[in-house]
Amino acid sequence: MLWDWVLIFSLLFAGLLFIIVEILFIPGTTIVGLFGLAFAITAIFSAYNIFGPTKGHFVLVGTISVFILAIYFSFRSEMWTQFANKTVNSSKVNEGLIIEIKIGMEGISVSDLKPVGRAEFELGIFEVTSVRNWINTTTLIRIVKIDHNKIFVEPLNV
Repeated sequence: MLWDWVLIFSLLFAGLLFIIVEILFIPGTTIVGLFGLAFAITAIFSAYNIFGPTKGHFVLVGTISVFILAIYFSFRSEMWTQFANKTVNSSKVNEGLIIEIKIGMEGISVSDLKPVGRAEFELGIFEVTSVRNWINTTTLIRIVKIDHNKIFVEPLNV
């Protein structure tokens, strides 16, 4: 009799834990939440089968109440914000490197420019934008315009 209660409460605890993990830490997967729901339903049906309808009703109502309260306090306590990434990335592409880049410098594209890609100049590799639609990899290019942190290039054979 005691082991029956241990089994039911273990299944309910595992079900609650899986559902909270699904909601707070890995939302959208639904597999973990479905396992939690399956554990809870198994525990409730086991309570009905082992102890009859009266105690089964108590387990059902208790389970629903505990699940609602646990989910409510999981969101309200803001304990989960400790795991949130609060940093902001405010850097920009080619930031601080544009000063040394000059219009007319020549280089080679190291990726396809469609129209944005990467090109290598004597100062290093930079993100560039083609003034034409598409420039293939390993095409010789020239800088034609610099606007803030954006470098515009065209192929040399044009």
